[in-house]
Amino acid sequence: SVANNPLVIGGSIGFAQKDPPLDLSVQGLIDLRVLSAFISTLAFDGEANLNTLITGTVSRPLFDGEVMLKDAEIAVAEPRLVLSDLNGPIVLDGQRVVLDRIRGLANGGTLALDGSLQITGVDTVEGTVNIQAQGVAIELIDGLRSEIDALVTFRPDPKEPSITGDIRVVQSSYTETITLTALARRATLPVSPTQQRPYLDRIRLNLAVTTSDDMIVDNNYGRLAASANVRLTGTAAAPGMDGRITLREGGEIFLAGRTFRITRGDISFTDLRRIRPEFNIVAEAPLGGGRGNAVMTLTGTLDRPTIDLTSDDGSRTPEELASELVGETNGGTALMIHAAADDMKTDPGGAAGDRIACGVIVK
Repeated sequence: SVANNPLVIGGSIGFAQKDPPLDLSVQGLIDLRVLSAFISTLAFDGEANLNTLITGTVSRPLFDGEVMLKDAEIAVAEPRLVLSDLNGPIVLDGQRVVLDRIRGLANGGTLALDGSLQITGVDTVEGTVNIQAQGVAIELIDGLRSEIDALVTFRPDPKEPSITGDIRVVQSSYTETITLTALARRATLPVSPTQQRPYLDRIRLNLAVTTSDDMIVDNNYGRLAASANVRLTGTAAAPGMDGRITLREGGEIFLAGRTFRITRGDISFTDLRRIRPEFNIVAEAPLGGGRGNAVMTLTGTLDRPTIDLTSDDGSRTPEELASELVGETNGGTALMIHAAADDMKTDPGGAAGDRIACGVIVK
């Protein structure tokens, strides 16, 4: 018996031969929780009714029968995903395993699994598994709460397994409080060693990700909406991304006690080996008293951002604008960081090269 469920095994194994022939029958109800002891990264629950014949040899077994899933459950820790209420047959036909209309739930959304796998050796599996999901709640990125529809295909090719297809983000929001220091630190961290996740490092990704409704950001740095059209590449262990996120005009960025309104902006991705956003955002804030607007341009990456300030009439230098903005709102001091040292004689920037960033020191 397995987990107190009766499991009847009958037949013979020809141990006298070099590659022992098999003539076995296996019937019974299996408690799937026992699988958790063998696969530490997954948790299982539910039952499977097994009724199959096993022939062939030990090195090349042939299966004929069926495994019927009954309210099976598989839980994945990262990303947090629970496949539940899985019901349907897994048909065993020689060296083929057929997923025949398995249906269930994925984080509360609907899930359908179909496909066929060819087992040509102990460690060799080929074929395709088609996964269709609708209304699945998931965090694609930490803190980005989303609901997605997906149609993807998993190919467990022994040389280069892959996941391909389309993911449509139906709704998504990010409300976590963030700090630029933490984001910059994360951007400079090395990629985690893939030795700890060797199989994930082999799985190639080619997933188109688009939004049907705008993503919403509402936190300490802004209140804005954006659409996305990107592609996940790389591997499951170290994904990359190409494509673009487009910011909607009128979104708000909160900086130095001011509210800057986005006039145009996008975040592009071009690194196929990692997710590395590159910013190109222009936003304006009124100076007050009918004196026009301060225009902020944010470019660069998380680890090397560049923030430029100009006035829409060109009458003020970046240093004057930073000082004026801070002085009116917080009584603080403006800080401008350049690429090189100040030569202490050239005005206005001391021949210090490009402006890397500007900021404020507040009381």
